[in-house]
Amino acid sequence: MKLVTRVAIIIALVAVPAAIIAFSFVYNLLRNEIINPSKNDQLTLTKNNLNTVDRFLEERQVSIAILADSQIALNLANNPSSTPDLQAATKTLSSFVEGTGYWDSVVMVSGNDQILASSSADNSEIEQTLKQNQAVVTKALGGDTTYSNEFVDPSGDQTMIFASPVQNGTAVIGFIKWRAISDVLASLPGNLIGLFNSEGKMIGSSDPEEIVVPTAVTTAGQSKEGIEVETLDNEQFIVSYTSETGYKNYAGNNWIMTISRPAAEVYTVAERLPRALIVSFSLSTLGVMILLTLFIARLLRPINNMTTTANKIALGDLTQRVQIRSSDEFGQLGKAFNNMADRLQLIYKNLESKVQERTNQLAQKVDEVERERAKDEAILSSIGEGMIAVNADGTVAIVNRVATQMLMLDENQVIGKPVLQVMKLLTGVGLPVIDKESPVALALQTGKMSDGVFGMQDEQGKRQIAIVANPIFQDRKIIGAIMIFHDVTKEREIDRMKTEFISLASHQLRTPLSAIKWFSEMLISGDAGKLTEDQTEFAKNIYASTERMIELVNSLLNISRIESGRIIVDPKPTDLKELVNGIVQDLKEKLEQKQQTLIISVHEDLGKINLDPRLISQVYLNFLTNAIKYTPKGGEISVFISRKGDEVVSQVADNGYGIPKAQQNRVFNKFFRAENIVKVETEGTGLGLYLVKAIVESSGGKVWFRSEEGKGTSFWFSLPITGMKARAGEVSLDA
Repeated sequence: MKLVTRVAIIIALVAVPAAIIAFSFVYNLLRNEIINPSKNDQLTLTKNNLNTVDRFLEERQVSIAILADSQIALNLANNPSSTPDLQAATKTLSSFVEGTGYWDSVVMVSGNDQILASSSADNSEIEQTLKQNQAVVTKALGGDTTYSNEFVDPSGDQTMIFASPVQNGTAVIGFIKWRAISDVLASLPGNLIGLFNSEGKMIGSSDPEEIVVPTAVTTAGQSKEGIEVETLDNEQFIVSYTSETGYKNYAGNNWIMTISRPAAEVYTVAERLPRALIVSFSLSTLGVMILLTLFIARLLRPINNMTTTANKIALGDLTQRVQIRSSDEFGQLGKAFNNMADRLQLIYKNLESKVQERTNQLAQKVDEVERERAKDEAILSSIGEGMIAVNADGTVAIVNRVATQMLMLDENQVIGKPVLQVMKLLTGVGLPVIDKESPVALALQTGKMSDGVFGMQDEQGKRQIAIVANPIFQDRKIIGAIMIFHDVTKEREIDRMKTEFISLASHQLRTPLSAIKWFSEMLISGDAGKLTEDQTEFAKNIYASTERMIELVNSLLNISRIESGRIIVDPKPTDLKELVNGIVQDLKEKLEQKQQTLIISVHEDLGKINLDPRLISQVYLNFLTNAIKYTPKGGEISVFISRKGDEVVSQVADNGYGIPKAQQNRVFNKFFRAENIVKVETEGTGLGLYLVKAIVESSGGKVWFRSEEGKGTSFWFSLPITGMKARAGEVSLDA
């Protein structure tokens, strides 16, 4: 019998039974170890999802409380019969409903369920609903912030109400859109999500037809938490369920959330045990090899001489040969071995020189590679900003030292991980940035640069990070992206403090300046006694200087309000021709003084545009005032308004002094006044065009110009044909 046959028999008799036993044991052990944690993870996800719903409802409760604490609500509570206060409250409630998107309607009520103000035109169904939830209304009128359970209103829609007291026995009550709850459920992670009230009735789901309802959920009146195996249409599901624990001040209504997951998915994961089985097989094979070594040791004695000879050859003695004493497999192997030694001895004569030559070449290439690598590392380390290069799938490929320092992570903790896992970015409202909206994802998807400023919360606290991401192309294909980022927290804080200081200082200056203007006006009019001619002239100079100071303060205050986003935007259907004509009437005296000609042309089919007339009037007023001021006597000024595509474009042109070409890049800067203009008109703040640009760009439009010194200037600005978006804000322009 051949040696190979004998070895095969021994392996079959010893190794196979051991491997089967090991496979069976490890498989059953690991299968249970995978299934149980998977179920627990599903229960944890259910708790987190329900907590997300409670957090959303608590935010609605807080928003109603904030609305109830507003000055407008307090004014109406103190003067329920005041028509201005009623109009202001109605407008605020309507803006609140339209702006958030979470409410069907919001009302302000007093005793006996009397509706003082409402966001809805028809309050009949609201009155029925208030009676339906009398206990909640009574509690709010009594001074408590409260809420109801889910119910069906008279129109047949699901809803729930949140109520918060104002004062004097009044309260603000909001009726939530149930679609907002459904949107929250749709955004939650998990397979099939169901939301049930305390009686076991389903009030929301990700897919009503596929929801599996566990038996425990239908038993109302108790706090529930657990995992069940349910069957639907002959398919088993792992169903986890938990009841509300509330979030902050929102205690909940003992709602129950479920997540259903096909059991086949859980068991499929448990079946994937190749690595565990490989380890088991390796251990079994090792044991088998130990046993085989003992059995085969005797069979392999003839090979000892061959091993000894081979070792001597390996040490460099190529004259060694095996002594052949048999003609079996070992004898044939010995002959082959001797033949190999003969060939090695022949080859070795030239091998050393070739090896040395090749070694030198490789050493040279290694040195070149090391130098290039050191150069690349030096370049990356010298970059003063954080840099992360990602692969096409968004995983980190390269990171420089500045980036690891900013993220407080080692390079090994970053490489190979998704970039959003390394940098946990936040939106402007503090929510996590989803992957498809991150700068890197946009750069990879669009092939264009993407940038932005995001929040980032880590051990250093909450920071503001400016990010620029650019795609990397190879053979016209995107193979990755490079992201450059730096911390702009201090810059943003400085800008905020600067804006607040300007706003505060400007606001405080208005009162004393108004007093100076008033007293100088009294002096000029003779209210304090008749003045001499010199005294009158001095008083007029004081009055004119005060006027310029007030104009400067108002401009600074308006700019700070726009930059901080505090300006109220109240769009209304506006006829631009009427708007411009009204402004021209106010400027008619100045036009006549300078004997200037004004041409106005408005597209006939333009119609009314949904704009804030107060803000847009400032734009036209600044352009026309500048045109009159910086155009000589007898000059010509024109206003053209037309529609181009989905934009309304306005042009204000003159044939005045123009702007020097070298200074045109500073036209929209704060306090800029051209050198040639300062010589002609000494008065001016240099803030008008900056204010114009801020108003237009915050309204979704853009502004540009063309000018030639000595020949005149043309300014254009465009606005979307859809108009401006409303914004609640805090103050109006020049308030």
